[in-house]
Amino acid sequence: MKSSRTHLLIRQYLNEVKCLLPVLRREEIDYFQKMEANMYDLLENGDFEPPASMEDCHKIFGEPKELVHQYYSCVDMASYAASVNFRKMIRNIILSVCGVIMGIVFITCVIIWQDHQHFLKNELAIKTAEIIEEVRQ
Repeated sequence: MKSSRTHLLIRQYLNEVKCLLPVLRREEIDYFQKMEANMYDLLENGDFEPPASMEDCHKIFGEPKELVHQYYSCVDMASYAASVNFRKMIRNIILSVCGVIMGIVFITCVIIWQDHQHFLKNELAIKTAEIIEEVRQ
């Protein structure tokens, strides 16, 4: 009974729900796997016709916001908030490190460019001195 169209619609529906969650931990992944299995069971039992569009998925399974609210009512919010804060901290550290690396690369490029300009000036001065020397002889 798992047609490819039904499978794609259910996956798209679950992706809509996942987009509403700020963090996907192991608990959320397990929740979505169970939810997907329950959706297929619901369709295989013949309680509902397989969805033909996303609107049908919303009618059969409910709005994604409702599922997120149901999930939040079952989850320990203290551990979930700690997980969100930890991921924010990791993201900020990674962004800071990337910013520092970009700054170092920029400063290095400026120093290399200045050295190159200095080299060109010296090379020009040496060539000019050689030309003057040749003219004098």
